[in-house]
Amino acid sequence: MDSKEQTQIENDLACQIAEEMSGTTGTWMADIEYDRPIIRLKNSPNVSLGCRLLWNNKDRIEINGCFPNGLSGFLPYDKEKTEITVSRTKPINKIANDIKKRLLPSYLKMLKCAEEGKKADDDYKAKRLDALQKIADACNGELRDEGSEPLVHRYDPDIDAKYWSLEKNIKLKVRVSVDMAVKICRMIMEKGEQSKEA
Repeated sequence: MDSKEQTQIENDLACQIAEEMSGTTGTWMADIEYDRPIIRLKNSPNVSLGCRLLWNNKDRIEINGCFPNGLSGFLPYDKEKTEITVSRTKPINKIANDIKKRLLPSYLKMLKCAEEGKKADDDYKAKRLDALQKIADACNGELRDEGSEPLVHRYDPDIDAKYWSLEKNIKLKVRVSVDMAVKICRMIMEKGEQSKEA
C-alpha cells in the first residue's frame, strides 16, 4: 500500500466514523485537510480525534484523543490512556461505539485536566505580568516579556525586578549609592516593624 492509498483509506474512515458518531454525542466532522485526518466535535474547539492506520499493521486503525493549542503540556504525569486500536474490517457503527465507550470517557477527562491546568498557568502568568507592570510603572522601567521569565529593567538608577513565584513576591535588585542603599534598608525595616505592631 502506497502513502496515497493509505491517506485515502484514512480519510474515508474518518468521514464514516464522524457521520456514525454524530447524534447523541453531538455533531462530528472529519477534517481531511492535513497529513492525517482529524475528527472534530462541532462547537468544541479542543475536542478532536486522530485517525490513522498503524504503521506496523495496516489492518488496524488507531484512534487517539488530540490535545491542541498546547494542551498536551498540561496533562498529568499519570494520564489515562487516550488512544484505542480497532480492526479496519470492523463495521463502522461498532468502531463508533468503541470510541464512545473505550476512548471518549478517559479522553474527555484528560482533556478537562489539561484545560484546567492551562487556565491555571494562564492566570498565574497574567498575575505575574500585572505585578511586574506595577513595578515598571512605579520606577518608569521597561517590562520585558521575553520567554519564560519576564522582568522589569531600568537604567540609571539600575533596577531589575523579577516575580518570585514560590512566594509570590517581587525580587528586586538595585544598584544605588551607599547612602541610598542605607535609606532603602531603613525604610524596609521601618515598614516591617510597623506591620508587626499592627
